[in-house]
Amino acid sequence: MRDPICIMDEHDWCARHQMRHLGPMRARVLEDSEDGAAYRLALDNALVDHKSPNLLQKAVSLGKAVVTHAITGFEYADQQTLTARMAICDICEHYRKAVNTCNLCGCSLQSKMKMASQHCPIDKW
Repeated sequence: MRDPICIMDEHDWCARHQMRHLGPMRARVLEDSEDGAAYRLALDNALVDHKSPNLLQKAVSLGKAVVTHAITGFEYADQQTLTARMAICDICEHYRKAVNTCNLCGCSLQSKMKMASQHCPIDKW
């Protein structure tokens, strides 16, 4: 028998993932523990202690990215840089794989990673 993926204390804190699973996501993570894909989707959609940016914050972040991208001549990252950025985000605790966004800045990573002038909000890339 496999060990459970998430073992949470009375406050729903998961020591393994260093995050808090809240509400129905806790049950889904435990129920789907034998199914890796379903587990990852549940974890990606789980609520964490950090709240994602609201719509206005996302709009401001997008506006800044577009202006910076224009000022730098619409320069795009090369394939090697793009691959490195994707690898870093893929293992980051703030990456929401199900919707391909960063939970810190709220950016769509499909676009942000491609812009040479952009960077990770916590300087991972």
